[in-house]
Amino acid sequence: MQASALPGYLRIWWFCASPLAFALGARIVWEKIEFIHTSDPQLASFSLIHLYPTFGIIGILCSFSLLVWLLQAASYLITRWREISLADAVMTILAVLLAILVVMPERLLA
Repeated sequence: MQASALPGYLRIWWFCASPLAFALGARIVWEKIEFIHTSDPQLASFSLIHLYPTFGIIGILCSFSLLVWLLQAASYLITRWREISLADAVMTILAVLLAILVVMPERLLA
């Protein structure tokens, strides 16, 4: 087993926060695409919070948590760049993709 550049608590943090964060990201991207072509694009997150408030709130917290995770992980990956494992790289790339998809303006998906 290859050594990891990330400490154990960051790996556990990612595995706890990522499922709901990625589910929320997928839902937001789907809503952005759907509402751009059918109605008002400003409804994208509005409908999510009104239909599924618990999922929306917990998903938003998990997404923000992954953004904080990304800041910490980036500092570890920069300082320990020789110890980066494939799992570290995959977790970081997925967190960056989630950040891009969630904050992407609706105009880019049209």
